[in-house]
Amino acid sequence: MGNAEVTEANAEEIEKLAISKPKCFLEGLQKLSREKQKKIIKSFIINPIFTDKNAIDKSLNSAWNNGEYQVQKQIFNEAKNSR
Repeated sequence: MGNAEVTEANAEEIEKLAISKPKCFLEGLQKLSREKQKKIIKSFIINPIFTDKNAIDKSLNSAWNNGEYQVQKQIFNEAKNSR
């Protein structure tokens, strides 16, 4: 499998996780360095390949609305505003 294929496979799984289990996705992000979180959010969440952006936004907003994951929300908003 080439690098592009691996990236595409990762994108599909990350997008699915962000939609179906946003809290699980955000919990996983929290375990990574801030730089890695930024890279994942910019690479896979801001410009999804397989999933509608609005669906991902809606899913993540449901997890953020309870006040958790504010660092990830900030990273997401910064990346979203710079696209």
